[in-house]
Amino acid sequence: MKSSFLNQRFSCLGFLLLGILFITGPFLSGCSSKVKEMFSACSDVQQEDEDEIIVIDLAASSENTEENEGEFGGGESENLKEIVERSFEKDGAETALMENSSADKVVLKSQNAEIPQPENVILMIADGAGFGAFYCAADFLTGSPQGLFYQQKPWCMTSVATFHKKSFYDVQKDWADFKNLRVPFYEKEPAFIPPDSASTGTALMTGIKTRNGRVGIGPNDERLETITELFRKKGGRTGAVTSFQIASATMAATAAHDPERKNGQKLFAEMFLDGNLDVIIGAGHPEFNDDGQRREAVFEKYGPSEELWGKIRAGFFSEQWTFAESRESIQAIAERTPDRFEVSGAPHVPLRLLALAPTANSFQCHRKAGSPLLASSPTLAQTALAALNILAFTPQKGNDSLRPNTGGFFLLVEGGAVDAANDANDLVRCVEEMADFNQAVAAVCDWVEKYSSWEKTLVIVTADHDNGAIYGPEAGADGIPKTAPIYQGKGILPVAKYYSDDHTKQLVPIYARGIGAERLVHEFTDGIDEKMGTFWNYDGRFIDNTAVFKVMTGQKQ
Repeated sequence: MKSSFLNQRFSCLGFLLLGILFITGPFLSGCSSKVKEMFSACSDVQQEDEDEIIVIDLAASSENTEENEGEFGGGESENLKEIVERSFEKDGAETALMENSSADKVVLKSQNAEIPQPENVILMIADGAGFGAFYCAADFLTGSPQGLFYQQKPWCMTSVATFHKKSFYDVQKDWADFKNLRVPFYEKEPAFIPPDSASTGTALMTGIKTRNGRVGIGPNDERLETITELFRKKGGRTGAVTSFQIASATMAATAAHDPERKNGQKLFAEMFLDGNLDVIIGAGHPEFNDDGQRREAVFEKYGPSEELWGKIRAGFFSEQWTFAESRESIQAIAERTPDRFEVSGAPHVPLRLLALAPTANSFQCHRKAGSPLLASSPTLAQTALAALNILAFTPQKGNDSLRPNTGGFFLLVEGGAVDAANDANDLVRCVEEMADFNQAVAAVCDWVEKYSSWEKTLVIVTADHDNGAIYGPEAGADGIPKTAPIYQGKGILPVAKYYSDDHTKQLVPIYARGIGAERLVHEFTDGIDEKMGTFWNYDGRFIDNTAVFKVMTGQKQ
């Protein structure tokens, strides 16, 4: 029965691969030869509640017995032979695996040493992607669990502890608690409740630990200064793009403040109206459903309110913002690269951009089971490139013309639907979303090399927290997996099992390149988790997520 279940999933995956090639071919040829489109899978998704828990109703779910719950992989079909031949190795990049930090190589920066100050920061978050998600996707796409280009030299790598204010990461205690990952949150002690995207997003964007549910608000109810506010103070430009709901917690944490993440309409209003973001792109269009079909306007929790939407529709903000709602309009801006800028002509990119993809909850993840990719939805790479092309310029004083931006910029690029796939324990959909995310990473790095430099720009690739605890299929008597996923090579899904159906406190990987990247591995180590190191082939060192903020903003340890 399980074999039949997997074959149905692989057959659907292979069929949809062909569709995505047709949909994305024009964009890719205009972007870079190194950036090729990926693939799709089939599942029926709907939003369940305010905590971004997604229920995916698989066609064959009745065949997935309790004994093999959460297990995937090892199968192949003829359609998988048609999978996109994509390598994430950059031209001229070394193919040897990246040399991780180790105890005898830690270099502590002296107090008199100058702290690197990134001019531009691009933070790329695969929401809910732990080591298992990164490695399973890498193996499927490249044939190696550490085969993605950002897992190679000269990128730096370590891991991150993501716990909230009332918790901790204790190696022995947390591994002892592994067997309880599927225990409902209300039955856990507060210290063992995993983080949510509000607390992790706030830690990454402000450098302060807070309680679950809080966005931009500290543990003592204080309003925290976000990274976009800091960049705006120094004359920089800022943006945030996601493949998920436009005012979901990670997006909102860049620029908004509320003690309750569920107040998404208020968070969106602050993001849009308070002047700390120049680019906002995501899903959550009131007038479209999850399949990209028009409907009577529905005003969901993590998007514009009915009142604000009416003003946007009426052009009330047209002097300050350009509004886009189609893939074609976003792609057009993605193609307007800085080298095409003409000072004497009309602005070739908008001054500020609000873009809502014509879908309700995500670019692709919520579409019906068995349906092809939505041709109307942009890719995450397109949204990232559109944002970068806008942030590369800034308005002239006293008029609407643009000039090159010399004040720097901050951009969040979030693969937000990875978390939804892992909520549902759907490894196929997880790998699909990770492929879209990795395409965006490749596109961003191409842009940096062509229109900026690694001496000015810091790119960070990480997750806000783990979801699903993806490991190999067999566990010991203590409930701890015996192995990492069993990798099958390029084009074949690894044999893997989900050990949780929600967020966990597991460490997540972080990769960085550019100015200040080495600080993540040389200055901020909080501890070593040797078991994690053994599972995932690195030295086990980890930092706190608040250290990421310090590196992005050039602050001391």
